[in-house]
Amino acid sequence: MSLAHDYRREAIERRHRMKMAGLQRVIAERRAIQPPKVEYVPLVVVNEVPEELRKARVVERKHPTIAEITELVAEYFGLTELHLLSERRTNDVLMPRHVLYWLCKQTTPHSYPQIGRFLCNRDHTTILHGCRRIEQRIAAGEPIADDCHYLLGELTGVKPKPYWGA
Repeated sequence: MSLAHDYRREAIERRHRMKMAGLQRVIAERRAIQPPKVEYVPLVVVNEVPEELRKARVVERKHPTIAEITELVAEYFGLTELHLLSERRTNDVLMPRHVLYWLCKQTTPHSYPQIGRFLCNRDHTTILHGCRRIEQRIAAGEPIADDCHYLLGELTGVKPKPYWGA
C-alpha cells in the first residue's frame, strides 16, 4: 500500500472516531438531563405474588422537564423562551430567569450543573446565585413570592395558599 492510501485511511478513521465521540457525548448529556424511565421490577417470583398485586400498578411521580418549566415561565411573564435564555441582564428578563432557576431546582432532581448545561450552558454558580436571590425575596415577602408559589403549584399540581407577604 502507498503512503497516501495509509494517510487517507487514518484520516477517515480519525474522523469516524471523532464523530462517534461527539455522538456519545450528546447521548450522555441527554441522559443526564432526561434520564431514561426504568420500571422497577422486584426480585420476586411472579407466581408467588397475589393476583391483586400483579394487577396493581405503582404510580411513578413525574417530574416536569426543564423545557416545560421554561415554557411555563416564559408564558407567565410574557416573554419568549429566547429572551428568557438570552444573555440580557435587564431586570425584566433577569427576575423571570431567576424564577426559572429556582423552579428547576425545586421540581426536578437535576443538579445545578445539569440545570446550567440545559439552560444555554450557564455556570452552576449562576444557577445557585439565582436560586438564592429568589429564596431571599420569598423570605422578605416581596411580591415575586406569590408568582413563585403560583408557578410551583402549576408544576406540581398542588395549589398553595395565597402568600401575600408575611
